[in-house]
Amino acid sequence: MSIVRKHASVGRVLTGLLVFQLVLGGLLVIGDLQDGFSLPRMGPTAPSLSDPVRPGDQTRRFSPNRAVPASRDPLPERLLLTVVAGGEAVLLEGAITDGDALRIVNQIEELSPSPTRAILNSPGGSVQDALILGRALRNAGLNTEMRKEDICYSACPYLLAAGVQRSVPEGAFVGVRTPVEYCTT
Repeated sequence: MSIVRKHASVGRVLTGLLVFQLVLGGLLVIGDLQDGFSLPRMGPTAPSLSDPVRPGDQTRRFSPNRAVPASRDPLPERLLLTVVAGGEAVLLEGAITDGDALRIVNQIEELSPSPTRAILNSPGGSVQDALILGRALRNAGLNTEMRKEDICYSACPYLLAAGVQRSVPEGAFVGVRTPVEYCTT
């Protein structure tokens, strides 16, 4: 008889859990269907997609009427490093090609004094090299920035995101896309 009671109490507990899950599921569905209804929250809420992540951050809304930069001089076919601002910064300009990451990392390591900023102007290119170079920029503690009317497309945003602090002025162009070699069909 005690085995029957034990099975009955287990059955009641499982039934209670099922009822609780059904009620909770119903509340979630109602919350999704009705605007304004929400379940109590236990911690800080995440900002909405259009809100700044933290004080000082800004968002820029996409505007199809925004002008694309007029092509000035063509960018180099390989990423070039130029020391600027009295050695305080390096300008990384041109397409990111295979092997550029290690070459640029070695050039940065040889600089004395070490730069504190990397200024970017690149149409992108090799994702793998951008990721390697981005890690090196972060490990070196460099800030990343752009100048007005410069571009940072394709794989270049990996470099931009690697900066300890990042600065993109109004009028600079950043374009992100999904790397084809990492997509599956």
